[in-house]
Amino acid sequence: MQIDLKKNIQIINYFAIKEGGKIDYVKVLKLIYFSDKYMLCRHGRMITDDRYAAIKKGPIPSATKDVAEGVVKDFTGDDDFPVSEDYCNKYIGHVDVWNIESRNAFDDNMFSDAEIEAMESVYGKFGKEDKWKLCNTTHEFYEWKRHGIDGEIRTYAPMDIIDFFSKSEKVELDRFFNPNEEDVEFKKDFFIKTNEAQCFCNN
Repeated sequence: MQIDLKKNIQIINYFAIKEGGKIDYVKVLKLIYFSDKYMLCRHGRMITDDRYAAIKKGPIPSATKDVAEGVVKDFTGDDDFPVSEDYCNKYIGHVDVWNIESRNAFDDNMFSDAEIEAMESVYGKFGKEDKWKLCNTTHEFYEWKRHGIDGEIRTYAPMDIIDFFSKSEKVELDRFFNPNEEDVEFKKDFFIKTNEAQCFCNN
């Protein structure tokens, strides 16, 4: 899967605008995870095409996390920054060590209607929650739980995207991502078939 970090910058920008112009970078990573899970369960594909890892605070989209963390730490001049600094600075920027601000209008030309609907639905469901509540919510899902992350003995594990189709421990959460269990299985099979030449995990 090819990661388009310009698109992922726009996702950060979208949620920053939804938050009134700035957003905590931990919170935005959780909203992005939920958006990818929503798209997978309903449409059999991701928005970000990012690789995911499990850490103590829950799942993180790895490349997008590098961008968000780089922005809040004001490392955009670093040679290792993974996307064009000019493009990044045009749309999002540093507020402080936690918050990212929107600097320009959201460019929806990169997104399908289904992707925008996924982000809108996720913000409608989870947007009022703070970052710590969102972190706790992500711990309800099998794709994170299976790795036994405790922040001490086990601090990091690559995640398998196929696991995103698994049930959580709360029925109401599963119904949000897709209330039709048979359709979730269909979308899982579709994802496997359309990505069969690639490895779904981050190894």
